[in-house]
Amino acid sequence: MVAGTYTFTIPQTVTLFKRINGTMQQYLLYKGQPTADQTPFMTVTVAPNVQQTTATDPNFQIQGQRTYTLNGLAAQEWTGYTADKAPFTEIILSNSSGGFKLDALAVATDESTRELALSILQSIQWQPVENQ
Repeated sequence: MVAGTYTFTIPQTVTLFKRINGTMQQYLLYKGQPTADQTPFMTVTVAPNVQQTTATDPNFQIQGQRTYTLNGLAAQEWTGYTADKAPFTEIILSNSSGGFKLDALAVATDESTRELALSILQSIQWQPVENQ
């Protein structure tokens, strides 16, 4: 297994909060400065054993699924609508060296949020660490 890091680009208009719990890192992304009652439009989780969030949550109605390659990473994607009729996408990415995976779940409540989420998802890369 090769060590490395998933990277992604966050626009200046997005606020990012990071949580760490053991080997799990979670990034909560908000448009602008979030209020106490605001939910993130995207959650990115990096851990050894990420699981699909939308499969067992009744608030997500999956309408499509596909497998493809995103920036050299194996991608599994699920799309559909939330119970509130907002479109969502969930992507689990795996790098070729095994180990940690990345799970990104984005809910687009409007067109500008959709564009933000797509730009962030498209920027995800795997950066292997050079042996020293």
